[in-house]
This record gives sequence, structure tokens and C-alpha cells, in this order.
Amino acid sequence: MFDPVTHISSWAHTTSSAHTYIHNLMASAHAQHAYITSVVRFRDNDVVRHPSLILVVARHGMLNFSLRIDRFRDHTLSLARFALRRGKSNALDTVTVSENSNLLHDVRSSEEARLDLPQPVPLLEFGRVFEIVLSECGPYNVFAENCWFVVSMVEELFTEMFGAHYVKGGARRSRLAPQTHAKIRSKLGLRDSE
Repeated sequence: MFDPVTHISSWAHTTSSAHTYIHNLMASAHAQHAYITSVVRFRDNDVVRHPSLILVVARHGMLNFSLRIDRFRDHTLSLARFALRRGKSNALDTVTVSENSNLLHDVRSSEEARLDLPQPVPLLEFGRVFEIVLSECGPYNVFAENCWFVVSMVEELFTEMFGAHYVKGGARRSRLAPQTHAKIRSKLGLRDSE
């Protein structure tokens, strides 16, 4: 089986569905020795201003690597068809990994926020949290469970569950999908923040 903690390139990046990545992570023999050491939000500087999170992961006895979390709409639908569906489509949740973090963003993106962690977060523990977020999100909805919702939800959980705080930028709390937000927090044993 592919091990997402050890099979990482320094000269290329690999993208997989988030569900596949989480499944492989849970089966990894090396995941228990991997810890998230920083969280950075990037934003594309184009019309859409798509956000993503890049997590830096330290591995015992190996080079650090980075993973990028994204949520996209189904781009096999034309923009016109997507609009006719009132901004709804299948969601494409992805995780992209590389030992070279510069391969995970380009010149069209800029660092918007950075979170400092008081102590490293076990990658396995984050994987379980991320799995709950994705299981509750459902399809992509431009007015609800979109890329901004997932990014803001994950950042919120880093601050509340793992004690992270912003050293650059700040929270961009999504007011979208309040029921999904409440369900995620409830599944993780957190009281609703509203």
C-alpha cells in the first residue's frame, strides 16, 4: 500500500483525493511519527481568490514535507451549467504533498495568514478531525460548503482544539452553512461558537 508519509518527492508534488489520502494515512506505519508544525493560509490573487491551507509536517528521521488542502467545485461542469445548478456541484477535496513547499503554491498566490502551534499536532489526530469535516460538508455549494467554508472551519479547529494562534493575518470565519458548522463542532465534542 502507498504510504503518504514516506513516499514524498522533493522535486514534484502528488495530488490525491482527500478521502484517499486520509484512508492511506490511517493505514500508514509511519504516520505516528509525523507532526504538523505550522499552518499557513494562501489565497490565489485571481478573480476567484481561492483559499488553501498548507501544513508543514515534521517526520522522525526524514525531511519535513508540506501538504496542501483544497476544495474545488466540479470543473467538468461548464461555468454556465454550474450557474444553472445555482452554484452547486460535486465537491473535489484534494490533498497535495511535496517535500518542496514552493511547489504547492505559485506566483498567483500570496500568504494571507499564519498560525503558530504551541506544540506539534499529530498528523493522525488531524486526519481524524479533517475526515469529520469532510464527511459533514457534502457537495460543493458556492453559497454554503465552499472552499472558504472548509478552510475557515479547519483553521477554527486548529485554534480551538490544538491551541493555535495567529501570528500573521487573522480568522476569516465563514457565516455560511451554520447547520454544517454546528454538526462538525458537535461531532468533535465542541460547543457551538455562535
